[in-house]
Amino acid sequence: MEIITATETIPRALLQEYLLLTQMLNEISPKTEIPEIRCSYIHVSKEGRVTAYYRYVFRSSDSVHAFHELLFKNFDTGTWKEKKLSKQFELLEEYKDRKLTTSDKQKIQEILADWRKIPGNWIIEKMRQVLPDVNWINNPNHLKKILKK
Repeated sequence: MEIITATETIPRALLQEYLLLTQMLNEISPKTEIPEIRCSYIHVSKEGRVTAYYRYVFRSSDSVHAFHELLFKNFDTGTWKEKKLSKQFELLEEYKDRKLTTSDKQKIQEILADWRKIPGNWIIEKMRQVLPDVNWINNPNHLKKILKK
């Protein structure tokens, strides 16, 4: 476990992305707390292969704001992850200066639960935008097969 979660074993591309992100965050605001890279999940396949999943961890709202401003404020790519991050940012803004009650926490969990899985209708809509001339997009049987995967 220590080898998998050690900083030295972070995938090279993720580390390069992280270094670029920290450099850009420092340019925007030198006092911004830099996020950490943490192993968030480890999967061991039946064959014994190990896959580690990583994520950025932000400890301050200032660093979240700087990250949002740097990468998302003036962009609209229409991706699911971008929309999910925007929703999370909205929730941060709504609840940022107060202690959360039990009902607040429950409400936030319910809202975020809707964002855990990409809904089929969103996938179909995006497919129609990206592939407008393809005939099989309007075939309900074919779409069911795609959405089952």
